[in-house]
Amino acid sequence: MARSAPDVILLDIEMPVMDGLEALPLLLRARPGVRVLMVSTSTKRNAEISF
Repeated sequence: MARSAPDVILLDIEMPVMDGLEALPLLLRARPGVRVLMVSTSTKRNAEISF
């Protein structure tokens, strides 16, 4: 993220080390103003969380 300086991040809710909800504040701190689109294809439950 530091090298590419994205304007938009696609963030999966389910990830191996930490979930997207835990990662979100870290990403926003590292790049204030970035737009984040939360996504999930794993389960219906997580699709509802992303909305």
